[in-house]
Amino acid sequence: MKKFFYNILLAAVWSGFCFYPNQTAASSNIVINEIAWMGTLASANYEWIELYNPTSNNVDLTNWTLVANDGSPNIQLTNSIPAGGYFLLERTSDESVPGITADQIYTGALSNSGEYLILKDDLGNIVDSLDQSSGWLAGDNTTKQTMERTATNTWTNSTFSGGTPKNQNNTASTPTTEPVIEEPTAPNSSNYQPTEIEEGQFRSGDILINEFVSDPQDNEEEWIELYNASNKIINLDGWTIIDGSGSKTYLTGTLGINEDNRYLVIYSPKGNLNNAGDSITLKFANEIIDQISYGNWNDGNISDNAPVAHDPLS
Repeated sequence: MKKFFYNILLAAVWSGFCFYPNQTAASSNIVINEIAWMGTLASANYEWIELYNPTSNNVDLTNWTLVANDGSPNIQLTNSIPAGGYFLLERTSDESVPGITADQIYTGALSNSGEYLILKDDLGNIVDSLDQSSGWLAGDNTTKQTMERTATNTWTNSTFSGGTPKNQNNTASTPTTEPVIEEPTAPNSSNYQPTEIEEGQFRSGDILINEFVSDPQDNEEEWIELYNASNKIINLDGWTIIDGSGSKTYLTGTLGINEDNRYLVIYSPKGNLNNAGDSITLKFANEIIDQISYGNWNDGNISDNAPVAHDPLS
């Protein structure tokens, strides 16, 4: 009988020193590692986010959350991330990264003008955060190079278009385990200098607000399409779109002069386009290039407003 109780006691002591491979990691371990906020060459909607686990333990992500400060996307995580491994979140379907199986599917678009992402564990502790609400610090909407985390916790473009989903980043060695909160600086329009090909200042109507969706279908996103009506290639650095509430979306990329690159669609612009009526203003620096009001928005002459386009029309 004494031997029996001795064995029970020994087992209890031993279990106190043991740990199990799917336990929750310390709050500084899991990091947001790579973001395809611009989608892929196949589709701008094929967005994805990658997490990385630099620890030597598997981590159960059940009831963890990855949420944008503006509410989209809002992801409750499931499953686990392996030791030294990656966790791939694909938007809408597993087609977002062909040939690589997603660890989880989510809905909700990342804004091309930036996001504030917060990763929390199952107790609500902030594990990692990324404040790039004033504009993404890396990634290229034209070439579709992703935004990759480096070993020094800075951000840079992936070496190749499409990045490195569920694999080590090309641009850096393994990220460190200490996440940092980025403090981005909004694009400075006053420092913008037109390139030689643009040949001077812009005039009203050089770029037009060509089409927009203010009342999207369920699980879809608002968008605004621009059209280059000029005869010059236009770099969009220093350009903004502003809705009636004053929410400002900083633009990036280039509008060309060929029919296949005269158009640019901005998904999930900052703020919300009101279904009943709103205004959209396109500016270069402080100069209004195009402007439109629709529905019941009172701009002083409501009679010439564009009509409201209800779900699913543009």
